[in-house]
Amino acid sequence: MSHVELSQFQYGPGTPASYYVTPVGIDSMILSASEFGAGTVLTTDAHEGFSVIVNLAPSSGATPILALPLVQGMGFVTGVYTSATPLIQSGVLFRELSPLTRVGASWKCSVSLYDGTTWLVYITPDGDGSEPTVTLTSSSTITGPAGFNGIIQIAKLSGGSDGEAAYDGSAGVYAISGTIAASLGTPSILSGAGIVAADYSLSWTKAGNTSKTLIMFALPHHVQTFSGDTINAPINNVTLQTTTKGIATAVLADSWNMTEILPTNMTFAPWSPTYNSVTVLPEAAIALVNSSAASELSEDMPSQTDLDSLYFSGKGLAKFAAIVYTANDLAQNPGLAAAGLAKLKDALATFISNTQQTPIVYDTVWKGAVSNDGYANINNDFGNTGYNDHHFHYGYFVYTAAVIAYLDPDWLVDGTNKVWIDMLVRDFANPSTNDPYYPFSRMFDWYHGHSWAAGVFESGAGKSKSLSYRKLYRRWC
Repeated sequence: MSHVELSQFQYGPGTPASYYVTPVGIDSMILSASEFGAGTVLTTDAHEGFSVIVNLAPSSGATPILALPLVQGMGFVTGVYTSATPLIQSGVLFRELSPLTRVGASWKCSVSLYDGTTWLVYITPDGDGSEPTVTLTSSSTITGPAGFNGIIQIAKLSGGSDGEAAYDGSAGVYAISGTIAASLGTPSILSGAGIVAADYSLSWTKAGNTSKTLIMFALPHHVQTFSGDTINAPINNVTLQTTTKGIATAVLADSWNMTEILPTNMTFAPWSPTYNSVTVLPEAAIALVNSSAASELSEDMPSQTDLDSLYFSGKGLAKFAAIVYTANDLAQNPGLAAAGLAKLKDALATFISNTQQTPIVYDTVWKGAVSNDGYANINNDFGNTGYNDHHFHYGYFVYTAAVIAYLDPDWLVDGTNKVWIDMLVRDFANPSTNDPYYPFSRMFDWYHGHSWAAGVFESGAGKSKSLSYRKLYRRWC
């Protein structure tokens, strides 16, 4: 367990700073067991949209003796022990260990580290819940009872006595997975408002003492949109610094309700909160758009769209789709648009038939649609075969298909067209948790509120978000 405070951030030159970094490798608290050694084996299971369970076994083929359910927003780091001798360790070193005290069915102690931080440790044994033996055996190791069955939970103390009381109240329960649900309300009755309330919720499945309420951490964008009973759930003075998302706030609730206000008048046309969808242009602009569109739609579309890269092919298709839409709706020239639309359909049909330069294949390992080109070199096509940027790569194709279907709804009657586009959506934005061929929401992170771009590639400085400097540089080029 490592948690970095704002005071530990290091900033680059400039005002504002050109960059900042947070220190890595600070092992404040470690959950382990004396049975572990050089042969320890780590496996994972229960891979879901918000969680994964990490299992540690003493050796290959042995039954795991420590399971760690990792869930986005979890208030505790929880270790579930099976017939093991727990070790609680620290690379920062322990300054002091308090005596055990009883908290319901759990036992609590606090440890202070030499960096001035305080961490709470809750031990909940199976069975009669008798007091466990916990010994500070060195400045770096606390040893628990041999053959221990039960859970150990650790939290960094924040908020003083209020924080400690909150953790006391939730000791013994922990989240093992999460789910999301959403619904749209009715459009606003305000004249010209053009908005709709979108309600969504994050809910967690619990284990341990499920009669208790979970303590979880919400990011600022969650707290700003809390609605209903969740408005009163935050513990406002129990907070933790995050690395890139500001201050996280502790929330005492098993589910969160949130409401976002969304525009209902956003179309393919240019849009802004002030002007909404701009569909009428001045006469001079219409003349200029028509001239430019006629020139560009006369170009050789296949040569710009069937390239040795799905990324650049998709960008080419989306460019021509935008021109076709603009000619039809904004430049009021359906004849010119119809000619471009026919060429656009033919260009996209090359990909629907999978006869383009870089065919798409189905990957049975990570379950997805990937470029065949990456099997020669995983970095080809910007790492598409390693799931890099799929929401960009395939988003261009989906946009192209949406424009075609908007201008010619009968195009979707051909089941092949719809199935192929749905396949791309299933790859990067699948709404189903029961799809046997594609995972739920591969790219978009419903907890963090944005997509991650880097696929399965290692990122030494942390996972790359959708609008990384690398991506912006690529767009400029």
